[in-house]
Amino acid sequence: MSTVKPQRSGLLLSAAVLTCTLLIITVHWFSEPTIIAAQQKQLNELLDNLLPAKSADNNFKDNVVLIESEALGTLDAQRVYRAELNGEPSGAIITAVSTMGYSGDITLLIGIEYNGTIHAVRVLSHSETPGLGDVIETQKSDWIFKFDQLPTAALTNTYWAVKKNGGEFDRITGATITSNAVIKAVERASSWYRLNRDNLHGKKSVKLNQTIL
Repeated sequence: MSTVKPQRSGLLLSAAVLTCTLLIITVHWFSEPTIIAAQQKQLNELLDNLLPAKSADNNFKDNVVLIESEALGTLDAQRVYRAELNGEPSGAIITAVSTMGYSGDITLLIGIEYNGTIHAVRVLSHSETPGLGDVIETQKSDWIFKFDQLPTAALTNTYWAVKKNGGEFDRITGATITSNAVIKAVERASSWYRLNRDNLHGKKSVKLNQTIL
């Protein structure tokens, strides 16, 4: 039996695979700047709403330090954006990760004033179940607004739980795991900030060139 036809078929298949691969690389190369720009726009919009109006007169989006602490969810470096007013620390936006989500990690942005009051919490990324755990998004429900204006320094440890466990938070119906994951992540990060804020605000900032989305 002649081997010419199988060899030719193999070459054609290889050429087709190579062409598809090059096409994918080319599309990615051209679309990547657009994707990054969209991610940066989304991140900026989130950051703009996580601290009180007129609470910062510095460019806190560029005043960033990278923190490695289990209190922020993982030992991977997490970004902390530092706000200042009249040359004095006024608060920070902390990136925190919960590894306790039902379907994977939940990444949060936590805006906290220097006195320890949480201004707001927003979800940066997650993979929770649509229709259940995804109600941690502001577009899906107002559940996460429960964290707004929390004076964390005055709260006891028992506060940070869903009501059925003796805490003060409503649980997300059908998504208790997701509820607890977010609550505990916010508790750990806010406690970490109160304990470390002076040292945090004294660190040298780093230059970042890409988003975290």
